[in-house]
Amino acid sequence: MRISFDVAIFGEKGTEHGMLWSTSESVPKGLVVHTDLPIDLPESEGFEPMLAGFALDGNYVFLSTIRDTTAKRAGMARTVALFAPAESVTQLDDLGVVVSELGRLQVTSGKVSPVTLSTEVVDQETAEPDKPVAAIFGALAAEDVKLPVVWEGLLGFSSVLIGLWKMLPEVARPDFQFRIACRPSDGASQGYDLVCSPTERIARWNAHQIVRLSSENNETSVAVNPLVSHATRQQVYSFAKELGLNLGSLRSLPALMRCYLKYTDLPDKTDLQVTTLFRTVGRLSPKPTEGLAIKKKVCEELASRVKGGPAETLMFLRNLTVDAYPNGRKRISQACDARFYDLLVDADEAPTLFVQEAISASSLPWSQGVLRATKRAVENCIPGAAKLVAELFCQMKQPAVADWIENSVEMAPSFEDCLILHAAERVCENASTQLLNLCKQQNWIRLHVRVGSKLLSPAELMRQQAALKSDLTLGAAELSAQLGDKRFALEASKSDVVAYWVQVAIDCEHDGALMASFDYLSPCWRHVFCHFAEHSLPLPRSVDEMDQNIQLSWQAIAGGELTDSRYVHALSQSHFANVLEVPDRALVWARLESIDRETVLEATAEAWFQAAGDSSVKATVLEPVLRAEVLAERYRAELLPANEESDLRAAIQTFENFDELGEEDFAQFRVRYLSANLNLSEVNASKLGEFIQQRDWWRLAKALLNDYKNLGRIDLFPALQACRKQFGMFTRYIHGINEGPMPDDAWWAEAVDVLSVSYPSGPSHNSLWSRAGGELCEIPLEGSGKDRWAQTVAMLRRGRDPKQMHIGNLLWQVRQDGAADHDVNALIDHCPIELDLSCHEPFVD
Repeated sequence: MRISFDVAIFGEKGTEHGMLWSTSESVPKGLVVHTDLPIDLPESEGFEPMLAGFALDGNYVFLSTIRDTTAKRAGMARTVALFAPAESVTQLDDLGVVVSELGRLQVTSGKVSPVTLSTEVVDQETAEPDKPVAAIFGALAAEDVKLPVVWEGLLGFSSVLIGLWKMLPEVARPDFQFRIACRPSDGASQGYDLVCSPTERIARWNAHQIVRLSSENNETSVAVNPLVSHATRQQVYSFAKELGLNLGSLRSLPALMRCYLKYTDLPDKTDLQVTTLFRTVGRLSPKPTEGLAIKKKVCEELASRVKGGPAETLMFLRNLTVDAYPNGRKRISQACDARFYDLLVDADEAPTLFVQEAISASSLPWSQGVLRATKRAVENCIPGAAKLVAELFCQMKQPAVADWIENSVEMAPSFEDCLILHAAERVCENASTQLLNLCKQQNWIRLHVRVGSKLLSPAELMRQQAALKSDLTLGAAELSAQLGDKRFALEASKSDVVAYWVQVAIDCEHDGALMASFDYLSPCWRHVFCHFAEHSLPLPRSVDEMDQNIQLSWQAIAGGELTDSRYVHALSQSHFANVLEVPDRALVWARLESIDRETVLEATAEAWFQAAGDSSVKATVLEPVLRAEVLAERYRAELLPANEESDLRAAIQTFENFDELGEEDFAQFRVRYLSANLNLSEVNASKLGEFIQQRDWWRLAKALLNDYKNLGRIDLFPALQACRKQFGMFTRYIHGINEGPMPDDAWWAEAVDVLSVSYPSGPSHNSLWSRAGGELCEIPLEGSGKDRWAQTVAMLRRGRDPKQMHIGNLLWQVRQDGAADHDVNALIDHCPIELDLSCHEPFVD
């Protein structure tokens, strides 16, 4: 390797120190001030060359300074300077050739030409530094070292420099600076890495690290700094090269060394150490196109630690920058996303502060992952996310927090349920205007109730509820639960929102006492009533206030003041359909539709029947419509009950009150009454007969007689006696209704009737008259069969010759024929005259 240097000689020039000559017209500016003797140099020093090296004006300058004993003035210096472009010294591996050339030029007189130096490459695999060199290098590469590092004494400094130069990274050589200085405050030592100080002045450097030719601390420096090892150092330098790190300064070596040591033992490092490595690599190699393999490995390791490590690992990433890592933002963000999501799933307490910090630093990768995980947990309705968001609600005055919450929940339609289930209490504790507005924006109708109940009046809360684009039935149920069903019912009755009315109805289903607030003038309460009727729900039956309102409802309907057809229909279909006690009842019927009129008439009629014991009700004049309903055939059993013996009196009273009832109606009642009461008392039997007699119902009297005869109902005998005028005289006597002998006229008349029935064509029927001993010439020829019987029987009554046939002979023959046995026997038994029933020839004198 060959390097060309220009040469400049400095020394006594007239009365001052200056440049004597140079091989180049372009000498680094300001070089002359560096070529004089160090300030405060002991008199005993400076006779041996004092070396210095530094970058100046784009060049790297090597100096060799000695006291000029040939100068005319005392304290003058002779300095030889070799300078070349700064980047060329990166190729200078052996500083020894420079030191030798500087020594040669010190003793050369006259002008010289630029010099070209070649260096030999030493086999560095086996060349380990001397302990002093190692100590200095270790000090320069140590953490937080206060530069410059101080070498004590001028003796051996050149050999130290030669050894140290070999250890420097090539790119760091142009930045490495060394010189001779006697005190820290002389200004010349500022910015230098290595200073050589005379032993006499070493005490002035107590604040710096001092390295001596032979010292115990040299041993320590060698032991503790791994860069002293040639093999390690080359590996570190290769690591830096792979990272694309320009080791232009020794100040980057400590960080590089730490980075390298952690990288080589990456799996065994803690999460914090891996995070620190990630930061260091990014700082040392900021370009994303460099160090790809190293960065990929570090990034993957950190992402793995984040995913599988404790929650504290996420905290290490809060100030992490990833611009130096290809896809680093994506990887770290995804890792944070996965880990924080799991944390939310498993966490008992919400990591609120962590998310708050993420919101405030939303541009960082960790925060993006955390916020994305939180949003995903919100969309999936994870309980931990609900608790976290509930805690964040208290920070909604901060626009960033409010915006994030709004954006996170807008795609989670079920998140309201999750909040109510897992964090309802905390949501209410954090109630605010901002949260209330969020509930309105998201149509969280139930949470709007819970938050609004803390901030708004019930009326305003219900007004806002009605404006939400959500299922108002849910809001109404929540309002009822939060306000209490009584307060809710009061407020709902003032509203025109049907959903609120429906909820009042539902509340009344569970608490019938609420119906005490029923007011027929309120559309809400009328809706509640209709709800019960239309869903076939049982209405309360013992709420006095409600009963009073129902009566007022019917009165208002009668007066035309209430025209709510739905309510009227519901009333008509309920157990309140009875209008019996409505003052203007007659006006109601015209206000009703036909279907409603039927049910109201039926209910009112039922009520009228149930008031059977109330004489005032029974005496009330019924309007034609209701009267017709009461008299309907289907109510006959109720109008004329016949189950108890005492029902007879009520039935008679009913017949007296209703002229429309007639004989057929009483006949049906009689059948039911006698079937239910098989042993009437004499009093009731007499009343039965008296009423039949009073109405002159001969058919019913005959029916009583038939029951008496055919069914053996002897208990009906008092009834037969009471209505005996409905029977013929003969019937009365034959059945014992009348006692004693039958009157003559009645007997003879009954004889005509009996004979007319058995022999309808007259006495000649079946030759009866002849067979009884009469003459055919005695039988009238004209008239009907009964007329002829009447004339013939009259003849027999007037009397005849005893020798001739008489009534006894005729009745004997009839009995012999077997015709009308019962009637004939009755005639015979009740005959008022003495009969001769023998059958004999007519008397012949």
